[in-house]
This record gives sequence, C-alpha cells and structure tokens, in this order.
Amino acid sequence: MPGNMSVALQDGLADLIFRSRAYTADAVLAIALASGIPTASQGANAFSEWQNAGGYVRQTLVPSTSNWAYNAASGAIVNMVAVTFPVCTAPGGWVSGIMLLNSSGYGVGTPLAWGAVTTPKYYDVNDQATFPSGSLAFTFS
Repeated sequence: MPGNMSVALQDGLADLIFRSRAYTADAVLAIALASGIPTASQGANAFSEWQNAGGYVRQTLVPSTSNWAYNAASGAIVNMVAVTFPVCTAPGGWVSGIMLLNSSGYGVGTPLAWGAVTTPKYYDVNDQATFPSGSLAFTFS
C-alpha cells in the first residue's frame, strides 16, 4: 500500500536526525480516501480526496503502539486495527488511493504519506471501505 512520504515529513525527519532539531509528532493521523493517486506536490486540499458527501469522513488512528506496529521483516509501519469508513449513503465513486494526513477535517491538514490501493474499487450506496489490520503498510522510501 502507501510507500510515498511527503516533503513535509521528510524535512521534519531530516531535521531531527541530521540537524538535532526537534520534531513534534502529530497528535492525529487521519486516513483519507482518494479518487486518484495523490502525489508529493499536492497539499491536503489539492489532492483528489473523495467527495465530501454521502457519509464520508476521514478515519483516524492516533499514534500509539496499539494502533501501529513496526514490521522489521518488511520495514513498514502497519495498522494494528481495522480502519473502517462509514457506509455510503450516496454513490461515492472510485477509490484509487489513500493519504495519511495530520488532520481529520475534510480538505485540511498536512499530507504525510500516500499511495495507491491494491485494487481500485467503485463504492455505491450501502458499500463500505475497510482496511483490515495489517493492510496499510507505510514504508520509509
């Protein structure tokens, strides 16, 4: 799943590691669905986030060892709990990518990482996007 790290996150980690500057971890990690595949140059309100309708809201997993784990074999940080979006109350359209941001509010926040979903899917009324435990794998590459 996602493997791309935003410039903002890269800069913060580089400052922490190489320049002994403080890096303040985000209190919120929100997963957003995207109708396209986000890119490094897009801000939170520029990437193709799913429609702000039909029951859609970003889902959050706060930073903690009960929500996220490091998989040494793959070198990825993975979700330890399922991420389940609300049931669609209107046709939602295609989901081709996801983005991890530091805000749960629609169209706001700083992108941290993004990627394409393994299999794009069209979501209609009564469909529900779910990412099982271990299916969101963020790598530092």
